[in-house]
Amino acid sequence: MALRKLIIISLLLIIVVACTNHNLMRYEGDLTILNKNNNEIAFRYVLFDTSLEKERGLSNIREMEEDMLAIFDLEKSDRAFWIKDMDFPIDILFFDEKNRLISILVDLKPCIGSDENDSFDECHIHNVPYNAKWAVEANAGIAENYNFTSGNILSL
Repeated sequence: MALRKLIIISLLLIIVVACTNHNLMRYEGDLTILNKNNNEIAFRYVLFDTSLEKERGLSNIREMEEDMLAIFDLEKSDRAFWIKDMDFPIDILFFDEKNRLISILVDLKPCIGSDENDSFDECHIHNVPYNAKWAVEANAGIAENYNFTSGNILSL
């Protein structure tokens, strides 16, 4: 009987650990971004479109593959980002309703501080451009590495 309980507890622990592994990002599809040199740069992406997904974002993700992007379908209420509970710096690219790149935030560092009272030292709020429809988060340096500039086109 004790062995059976031990096996059940062990299986439950395995399930809990598997369900809380935040490093697993669900692949949604492929996209391209046409850069200033008219090169189509291909990426894979995950989509965050529910309130809970957008709130969590890339929090607690340990790393993101270089060809993976996180896309946020923005609503009027989604007007700011902060880099809380993240382990790596990111670039954020904002696209309008016609999928044109309208703004880029580069090399945003994770917040430094503690969770006590949700007060973080050096946790900057990054505003979303008023006409942004999509926010695309990527590993820091991607905008520079691929020569992304305003007017580039996102193709989902």
